[in-house]
Amino acid sequence: MTLKQIVVSAVVVLGIFTGGYYVGKTDKDSAAKDVEDIAKYKNAIDELFPEPPVEVFDVRGTIKIVARNFVTIEILSFQQRVLPWEEPQPRTKEERKVIVVKDTELVKIDPLAPIEFTESGELTEQGEPLTLSELKKGDSIRVKSNQNIKTNKEFTASQIEFVVIDVPEILQ
Repeated sequence: MTLKQIVVSAVVVLGIFTGGYYVGKTDKDSAAKDVEDIAKYKNAIDELFPEPPVEVFDVRGTIKIVARNFVTIEILSFQQRVLPWEEPQPRTKEERKVIVVKDTELVKIDPLAPIEFTESGELTEQGEPLTLSELKKGDSIRVKSNQNIKTNKEFTASQIEFVVIDVPEILQ
């Protein structure tokens, strides 16, 4: 091997090491920037697309079964976190059995009824009494409970609200 070949080989090896160092440093800086960006936007992502709740005390659902002392409703699952960049999937539905006891308040709410206030400026109780037999399959209701019902498949209701929506004849 001649001196010229040794010098050229050394320059090539030095060039390869220099290029590798530069590429490695750039990737490291880029990775650090990615981590910073993720941390920076995590709060915004969590605000716009929150984690599922830890505790749940009321649910909205569609009645599937009405019985003498309970209703079965279908609700959207609390377990899913929907993020916009993930593959869209239909929300999981779950059934819950809602036990109705003598202390359960059943209320029919008319959203078009006038809102009334007390003399002190507080909102008066809305709605009128409702019986379980007035509810039917397909009705949408809101159920409140005094216990955390996030994972309970069966629970006792403290209140059931049924919002009356009269659809004009022209739309039926």
